[in-house]
Amino acid sequence: AAALKKSTLEVQDAVRRRGEVVDETERHLDASLLNAKQVAARSKEQYSRSSGTFCLTCLVLLAVALVFTLMIVYIKFTYLLGYRAQQAAAASHAGGMPHLDAPHQTHHSEL
Repeated sequence: AAALKKSTLEVQDAVRRRGEVVDETERHLDASLLNAKQVAARSKEQYSRSSGTFCLTCLVLLAVALVFTLMIVYIKFTYLLGYRAQQAAAASHAGGMPHLDAPHQTHHSEL
C-alpha cells in the first residue's frame, strides 16, 4: 500500500509539473500572440503610409525618365536637321536663316 501511495504521489507531482509547464507555455503564447498583433498593426499602418510615398516616387521617376527621353529626342532631332551653333551665329550676323541642306556660305561685301 505504501508503494502504491508513493507511486500515486509521484504521478500527481508529475501531473502538477506538466500543468505548470502548460500554464507557462500558455502565458508565453499569449504574450507572443499579443506581440504579433501589435507588429501586424504597425506594419499595416506603415504600409498605408508608404503607399502614397511609393506612388509619388513612381511619378517622379516617370517624369525624370520622360524629360531624359525628350532631351535625347531633341538632341537627335536637331542633329538630323543639321542645326549647328556656328551656322546660327553666322546667320544672325548675316541677317538670314541658315540653309539646312546647303553648306554654310559666307556673305562677302566685295561680291
